[in-house]
Amino acid sequence: MTSHFGLFLGGTEQAAALGATAVLFVLLAALGRVVAGPRAIPEAQPLYGWAAAAAAILILHILFGLGFSLLGWAAIGAGGIAAALLVFRRETPLAPILARAALVALPLLALAAAHRASEWDEFSHWAGAARYLIEKDALPTSADPDHGLQLPAYPFAFPILNALASQLAGKFLESAGAVSNVLLLLCFGALAVRLAALGAGGGAGRPEVPPVPFAAWTAAAFAVAAATILNPSFVQKIVLTNYADTATGVVAAFAGVLAWRALNALAESRDGEARGLAWQIGLAGMLFVAIKQTNVVVLALIFASAGLVALRDPAVALKKLLPLVPAAVLPPFLMYVLWRYHVATAVGATGELGLMPAAEWIVGQIPSILWRMATIAAKKGVYFGLMLVAVGLGLRALWRCRSAFDRLALIVAATFLGYNAFLLFAYVASFGAGEGTRAASFWRYNMHIALLGAAFFAYLAGILWRRFRGERALPRAVGIFMLALVFALPIALAPKLRFDLDPPKPHYRAVAAALVGVVPREARLLVFDVAGTGESGIITFYHLRRADRRVGVVSVFAGVDATQAKKIFTDDAPDFVLVHSGASLAGGATGLVLDESASFLLGRTAGGWTTVNRWPYPDSGAARP
Repeated sequence: MTSHFGLFLGGTEQAAALGATAVLFVLLAALGRVVAGPRAIPEAQPLYGWAAAAAAILILHILFGLGFSLLGWAAIGAGGIAAALLVFRRETPLAPILARAALVALPLLALAAAHRASEWDEFSHWAGAARYLIEKDALPTSADPDHGLQLPAYPFAFPILNALASQLAGKFLESAGAVSNVLLLLCFGALAVRLAALGAGGGAGRPEVPPVPFAAWTAAAFAVAAATILNPSFVQKIVLTNYADTATGVVAAFAGVLAWRALNALAESRDGEARGLAWQIGLAGMLFVAIKQTNVVVLALIFASAGLVALRDPAVALKKLLPLVPAAVLPPFLMYVLWRYHVATAVGATGELGLMPAAEWIVGQIPSILWRMATIAAKKGVYFGLMLVAVGLGLRALWRCRSAFDRLALIVAATFLGYNAFLLFAYVASFGAGEGTRAASFWRYNMHIALLGAAFFAYLAGILWRRFRGERALPRAVGIFMLALVFALPIALAPKLRFDLDPPKPHYRAVAAALVGVVPREARLLVFDVAGTGESGIITFYHLRRADRRVGVVSVFAGVDATQAKKIFTDDAPDFVLVHSGASLAGGATGLVLDESASFLLGRTAGGWTTVNRWPYPDSGAARP
C-alpha cells in the first residue's frame, strides 16, 4: 500500500508534467497579454494566449494541412517572444496573484501532476485525444478508423493545451490535463478575488479600482480557496483528470464577467474600454466554442443575456451595444464554422452527439425527466440553492435593472435558466430513453456554468462586506488561517485526491500495457469481465489504441451465464480473450483451470484454448469489486 507521503511522488514524469505545464501557462499568459492588449484582465491572460494558440493551430492545420508538431512549436515560440518582449518592457508575463496562488496550491498541483488517467471518459476520448496529437501529428479523421477515440468530432482546444505541455516535455504526459485544470481554476480564483474587491470597493469593474485591497498572500490564499473549498462545483474526479468540464466552467465565468464589464463600461460612457472588452470577449468566446461541443449554447445564452440587460437597463441602450457585436461574436462564430467544416469534410457525423429523429424524441417522459433533474438538484443543494438565489435576484433585475449588481444577476440568472432548459431539451431529443429519462450527468453539466454563479456571489460577498464592515480591512488572522487551510487540506486529503490509485484500476492498466506487442493489431480481442462495468475494456482499448469492430467487451450488463459463455468461446470465437472476472464461466467454456485471483489472456489455437499469460491481482482479497 502506498504511504501517505508517497502519494505526492510520481517520479520524473510528475516533475515533467508540473514543470512543462507551468512554463506553458507563463508563455500563454505572455502571449495573451500581447494579443489582448494593455487593458487585458491579468487573470485572463493565460486564456487569451491559449485562445490565440489553439485558433492558429486549428486554422493552419485544417485549412492548410500543417502538422501539429510544427504549429505547436510555433505557438510555444510565439509565447517565448511575447514573454521576452514583456520582460524588456519591465512587465511581468504572469499576474503576481497567479504566481503566488500557484505556490500556495503547490501540494494540490503536486498531486495533480502525480495522477495517471483513471476515469472512463479519459480513456475513451480526452487523454487519447491529446496523445493522438503527439503521436500522429494531426487531428483524427475518418481516414484513420483505428484512432481509438469514441468522439473524434469533439472540439480539440483542451487536448491541444495538454499536447503543448507534452511537446515541451518531449513526451506525452497524461497528467498535464489535471495540472492544467488546477491552474485554470487558479485563474478563476484570482478573478473571484478581483470581483470581491470590486464589490467591497464599490466598483463595477473599472481597471483603476485596486484588485486586491488586502495583503498579497491573503489574496492568493483566497484565490486558491475560491478555486477549491469555496467552489461549489469542485469535484476531484472532474478536476484532477483530462476532462474538459473544468476548462469549460472557467472560460464560461470569464466570458460572462467580461460581458458584464463591457455593459458597465457602456453604462458609464467608457466606450473605448467597452470596445477593448468586446475583443477580449471574442477571444474568450473563440476558445470556449473550441473546448466542448455544446459550449456554443452557453455562449449564445451569455450573449442573449447581455442583450436582455441592454433592453432593460436605461443606462445601456441597445444601440450602444450593437457596435460591440462584431468583435465579440465574429471570432467564436468563425471558430465554430471552421470546426463544423472539419467535421463535415474529415470526420463525419458519427464522432459526436447529435439529435435523434423527431419520432424518437421522448416527449412523454418530460415530467419524469424534470422530477429526476429536481431530485439530483436536491442532492446538490448548496449549488442549486445559491443559483435559486441568483435567479430571484435576476428576476428582480429584470423588473428594474439599474446597477452593476443588477446586470450581473440578470446575466447569471438568464444563463442558468436557459442552460437547464437546453439540458431538458437534450435529454428529450438527443440522449434517448436510457440516459435521457435518468437525466444523465445533470450535475456534471451544471458545472459548466457553476463558476459563473460563483463569480456573482464573490461580487455579492464584497458588497455585503462594504455594507456591514465598511472600509475595515480583513483581519490578519483570517488571512493566515485561510493560507494555512488551503495549503494543508490537499496534504490531509491526499488519499481521497489520488483516486487514480483505487483498485482495480492500476491492475487493469498494468495488464493492458502488457498486451501491447503481444496481441497483434489484426487479431480479434474480447475483454471478458462479467462482474465489471466495462471499464476494464475501455482501459484495454486505450492502451492498445484501438476502437474498431475487431475488439469488444462483455460486462455485467450482458448477464452472461454458462450457456452464453460457451457460445462466446465457440461460435465465431475471437483470437484472444482477456478474462478479468468470470473465471469459472471462462474455465468451464474452455476447459482451462482459471481462478478469480488473477486476470488471464487466453489465446485460440487449432486444438482449442490456451493460457497465454496470467496476472495476479495485487490483493486477492479485494480482487473484484
